[in-house]
Amino acid sequence: MSRWYIGIALLAFSAVMLWGILTTEAPEEISEEDLAGRVLRSVPDWADYQEDLKGQLGATPVARWQGRPLRAQVEGDKVSIVFEVSGAWAEYDFALPVLIKDHLGKSYRNNAAHRTDSEVEYLFQISGRVEGTSLPWIELAYPHHLERLAFSQEGAWTAAASK
Repeated sequence: MSRWYIGIALLAFSAVMLWGILTTEAPEEISEEDLAGRVLRSVPDWADYQEDLKGQLGATPVARWQGRPLRAQVEGDKVSIVFEVSGAWAEYDFALPVLIKDHLGKSYRNNAAHRTDSEVEYLFQISGRVEGTSLPWIELAYPHHLERLAFSQEGAWTAAASK
């Protein structure tokens, strides 16, 4: 007799679980407009960059970001980093925020980004630079990566030269 009760309990439990699975709605996709607003409002911190991005933009959009730095240039107090971006983010008119940290430990969020086909140029304004001094390297935080870029005497870095 106890086997019947166990069988009925298992059947009832399975039915409840199946009903829960079938009636639970999948999370809605974030609209492009909403995502653009989140990007504008985002303020990721260097120490928690990856988690801040997921918390401020959403885990799914961040997971969909695919890209790699191609080249970088330092001119005075300006740093330019060009990424090759593919996937969903290659279609947007806005760019996911990236951070850099200079050799003195100060971090900066990009203050502008410009897209040309699959390339996105991120622009940074570095404060406190002494005229005539070079920036030897920066650390670059972007989705799924933390990388150090060492600049040449001319203030240039390329992905090909770093391999």
